[in-house]
Amino acid sequence: MVGNLKIKKVVLDFTKYQKFIGFKEVLDNKKHYLEVNGFFGKVLLNLSNSVIVKISNNKIILFFNYKVKHKVLKYIYNNIIYISYGVLYYHIVDILIKGIGYKFELKKEELLIFCGNSLPVLINIPENIEF
Repeated sequence: MVGNLKIKKVVLDFTKYQKFIGFKEVLDNKKHYLEVNGFFGKVLLNLSNSVIVKISNNKIILFFNYKVKHKVLKYIYNNIIYISYGVLYYHIVDILIKGIGYKFELKKEELLIFCGNSLPVLINIPENIEF
């Protein structure tokens, strides 16, 4: 407890991976990011301004106000774990869609998904994603 504030603390220890992964806090245009660098690039995780981050020796310490819901804590924790896994091991995602009536059209930077007689769903594809 700091003053009248109750603070939750979450510690993620990546010291045994410090040769392979790095973390940095980035402040840009009033936005707050956690940058995760690995073999296969870097990812910026957008954090709320109510989250305080301290990084030392590849230990990430997150401080939250006690009013933050457990789901939010779990969400941020899981995102850091999955992002770290992604930049270390270059994970690939296979998408399987079951059903009839689906049609796909791949353009330069867009994926159009036609679901039966409905209007198509347009998904913009970032440069670093391959099909």
